[in-house]
Amino acid sequence: MTLRLFCLIAAALLWTSCGAEREHTGVWQQVCDEAAPSPCGDFVYELHLGRYGSKTSGLVVRYHFEDVSLDPYQRSDECGCFFVEGGRADDEGIAFALHRADEPGRPETDFRFPDACGPAGVPPPDCVGRRFELSEVDGELEGSSRCGSDTTPIRFRKVAGRPRRACELPE
Repeated sequence: MTLRLFCLIAAALLWTSCGAEREHTGVWQQVCDEAAPSPCGDFVYELHLGRYGSKTSGLVVRYHFEDVSLDPYQRSDECGCFFVEGGRADDEGIAFALHRADEPGRPETDFRFPDACGPAGVPPPDCVGRRFELSEVDGELEGSSRCGSDTTPIRFRKVAGRPRRACELPE
């Protein structure tokens, strides 16, 4: 009887110990289709997130966006990466800002940004203070991207793949 009780308690602890940690962890790509809450601009975002209790960390990668019919999430279209700053997570969702948004990083030291990113292949800075506030709705992350007083609705869909961990910041 005690062995069964022990196994039951151990199984219950294992079952409940990783639930919230898995929420929001993974790779999420901004959705740009007719059902998106707002049209996408010149850039779209891909979130590479990890949730650790009440904290969220990871990278945000920005890509040049031209057309809904094309896949913008190709490394050749990357226009900068940023570390997540001040990430928090709870039952309501996640929120975080971009670290050093005025200085886009590179996936590796020798990476050359495409000309579509900006003049002479130099990507423009992102909005300093850009903040994402997102909640999970029907398996997607929905919420807002806020820059100063401008707030834009935004939606992300989870995709297969391992979150990226590398972003070379300018010196």
